[in-house]
Amino acid sequence: MPEGGAAPLPLHAYRFLTAALAPLAPALISHRLKRGKEHPARLRERYGRSQISRPAGPLAWIHCASVGELLTVIPLMARILEKGFGVLCTSGTVTSAKLAELRLPKGGIHQFVTLDAPQFVNRFFDHWQPDLAIFVESDLWPNLIATSARRGIPLILVNGRLSERSFRRWRWAPHTAAQLLRCFDLCLAQSAADAERYRDPRHPERGQDILEIARAENLRASLRSRGELPGVDTDIYIADTVGELGLVYRVAPIVFVGGSLATHGGQNPIEPIKLGAAILHGPHVWNFAEIYAALDRAHGAEQVTDMGKLALRAGAWLKDAGARAAVVTAARATVAALGGGLERTVAALDPYFMQIRLERGRHDA
Repeated sequence: MPEGGAAPLPLHAYRFLTAALAPLAPALISHRLKRGKEHPARLRERYGRSQISRPAGPLAWIHCASVGELLTVIPLMARILEKGFGVLCTSGTVTSAKLAELRLPKGGIHQFVTLDAPQFVNRFFDHWQPDLAIFVESDLWPNLIATSARRGIPLILVNGRLSERSFRRWRWAPHTAAQLLRCFDLCLAQSAADAERYRDPRHPERGQDILEIARAENLRASLRSRGELPGVDTDIYIADTVGELGLVYRVAPIVFVGGSLATHGGQNPIEPIKLGAAILHGPHVWNFAEIYAALDRAHGAEQVTDMGKLALRAGAWLKDAGARAAVVTAARATVAALGGGLERTVAALDPYFMQIRLERGRHDA
């Protein structure tokens, strides 16, 4: 699981309990079948089995709860198919399966989502081997999510929705919620309110923690969430609000993309590049290794190996607008060649498509 080692006790307990209860699954499915809630010819899919072979090439798995969620992502499925990816769509209701038969884009595959027990989940992943996992809105199954993370499959939440009621329930187990949500590499929320709630299970009060670290080092720091603005004597300005990172990228001539000097695997460099920032990064960028390699080859980004070199390179670029502009131009050309212009959601997913395509190209060469 990203960011964090072993899962907390409640997730271990959930995994153990669902594994222990798996022998009772046929009784549950039989009960649902009698009530018209299962498709009689497709019961095996609930156990992670399929009569359909995995398509060749990269595969994006999209999970929706039911009809409403499925309808919202049909255009996204079409765009993913256009990019040369296969699409596997899972959902949990008979009505959504009927809708998928009628509306799924040509080339897309629909399956009923497997029951969230470890043995069924592992069977599902062994068969389909998705390169990317996309969850829609709020149908979050712990074993499916945790297994995706353990297998190194990038996890994206799109149209994320967390009601005030659900948020209050999650707050009773904040560490469990945080560990589960941290499995996601990217969360695209429906609204600013949803984004704020996901940030609070996922990154509770990080701004204040960073402020205290800065002050312990005798640095003058201020918080965006308090409405504070940077002044001439500000050493660190902590942008701890939701939805404003793009604004910071637009006004910052240089961006050091974090998680790359520490061994966290690096963050997505695409957004700051598109917004005109020159990119510096550390050596630990395996989350987007192929993208960073392409940028470095094109002189569209530069690697620094420690804090001293970071300070030196950033200082040099601040004094040389021409050098910065050359880096930005090369980076934008590289990103355009790899991905192209897309709508908001597809643009946010673009680095993952690029990374998967580059990795597969390297393996096939």
